[in-house]
Amino acid sequence: MDIVESILKVFAIGLLLGAGLPALFAVGMLCEARGEGGTNSDGTTSAPNPALRVVGYILFALVAAVIVVGLLCVMVYLLVRSPWGRVLKAVREDEDAARSLGKNAYFYKMQALVLGGCIGGLAGVFNAFATQSINPDFYSTAQTFFAYGALILGGAATVFGPVLGAML
Repeated sequence: MDIVESILKVFAIGLLLGAGLPALFAVGMLCEARGEGGTNSDGTTSAPNPALRVVGYILFALVAAVIVVGLLCVMVYLLVRSPWGRVLKAVREDEDAARSLGKNAYFYKMQALVLGGCIGGLAGVFNAFATQSINPDFYSTAQTFFAYGALILGGAATVFGPVLGAML
């Protein structure tokens, strides 16, 4: 029954993302379109307003990022407190003891790695969206130390800590 509940939760999150992000995109594009100028109803032309275009883009990116980070934090919080999360904690603390209780440590480690990779890939999408480019040179040693610094400031074994550390 836990698997069915998990699938339904993931489906609900997908529906929220599927309905919410296109609406935010439409609001951002509306602000951007209003910033381009054009012909008014009386036949006169209006000058473009680049500030409104930038505000629309930044508004969309900021709100979408906050929503996605919030949903991911809630998802990870729920996963950590589920039986799956307790098995991962047991594997982290004493892998041999978890194996002796019949848990496949390699399987759970691989699941955690894939989940972390998916979240990291989503972060890369937002990074490319914010910088409007992607370049391997961007991922330098300084970026790695910034990520480790945020993790250390917030706390490595917490859910919301790295998010708070990144905001500092």
